[in-house]
This record gives sequence, C-alpha cells and structure tokens, in this order.
Amino acid sequence: MDAYRRKLAQTTEQQFITIACNRDRIGRRLSEEKQEKLCQLAQAEGERLGKQLRQDFPEMRPSEIAEVFGVTVSYKEYTIHESFTSIGYFEVPNQIVVNKKLKEKDAYFKEQKLPEMQFDRWKEIVIAHELFHYIQEQTPELFVNQYRVELWKLGPYHHQSSFSLLGEVAGMAFAKSLLDLPFYPGVIEWYLLYAYFPEKMKQQAEMLL
Repeated sequence: MDAYRRKLAQTTEQQFITIACNRDRIGRRLSEEKQEKLCQLAQAEGERLGKQLRQDFPEMRPSEIAEVFGVTVSYKEYTIHESFTSIGYFEVPNQIVVNKKLKEKDAYFKEQKLPEMQFDRWKEIVIAHELFHYIQEQTPELFVNQYRVELWKLGPYHHQSSFSLLGEVAGMAFAKSLLDLPFYPGVIEWYLLYAYFPEKMKQQAEMLL
C-alpha cells in the first residue's frame, strides 16, 4: 500500500483525468490537446457551480443541500465486482444512492492510517458529486450537456454524440469546490478498489506516471 499511496499522491489531477479520457469510448478518439481543452471547460463549469452552492449554503453538508432540493439520499449495499463497482450514482429524477457495502473496509483503512477513506468521511464527497448530476439534469443549457463530438460524416450528414465523461469531470470539480477539498475527489475510488483488488489497482497505477 505504501508505494501505491505514494504514486497516487504524486499524480496530478490532470493525469487522473487523462486516464479517464483514454478509457472512455468517446474520449479515446480525441487528441490529447482536445481532451485537455474540453475537460478544462467542464472543470471550470463544475467549479463555478460548486462555489455558487457553497456561497448559497455555507453551513450545510451536501446531504442537507440535497434535501433542500428535494433529492432523496439513500444507502444500499451492492456487491463489489472487479469489472465494475458503483460507489454511488444519481437516478433520475431525484435519487442519490451511496453504496454502503464499502463501509466494510473501514477497519482496513483505519489500519492503513487513512481515516479519510472511511465511509463516514467520504460519503458526503460522493453525495456532492451526484448532486452535480441532479443539477446537470435540471440545467440543459450547461456546456457539459450541450457539447457534441462529431464521430463521423457521410456527405452532408454529420454523426454526433454527447460526451458523458465531461459530466463526470465537472462533477469532480463541483465536489472539490463545494467542499473545498485539498485533493482530487476521484482518488477515493482508487483507494476503495485497492482494498478489494490490490493487484489489479497496482497495475492500473502504473499508467498514472
């Protein structure tokens, strides 16, 4: 864990985002320059909205803000799979679900002297991220909703697609801004999955630097 932890600490926010882009079916089609430009715009949008919400609700946790918006937050247990694990998700129109199963690793992170990776410490960060998706759903004019990638063209026809990863990038920036975090929120997933699949996550970490 020590070497893995050092590698995560040395990884910049942009490097985490680049990895996410290169894993994405749309993102991997784009040049590095295009990826960076689009993600910077998404980050700026998420940061702006996060700051605004922090000003509007300065003393409230994301779960409390969600309640004000009429968004229900629930905690359910979902099996942890190596191929796909959901830490939390937003369900239209107004549901946020956090995977409580991950709480079973609290003792592990206490032993590793990573108390910030215990459930009660990170759940509000996940709620903040998913709260962005609620705002995204309610605000169709956002850049992350409006932007389209041209995948191919045939004569006058241009086939375009939305780029959902931009919403994830904006959601991370939103959570970081809303909670004034000193770290990139996406790193939570890297730590949580390491607790279950250390060898796989060590291999994934080799791509970071």
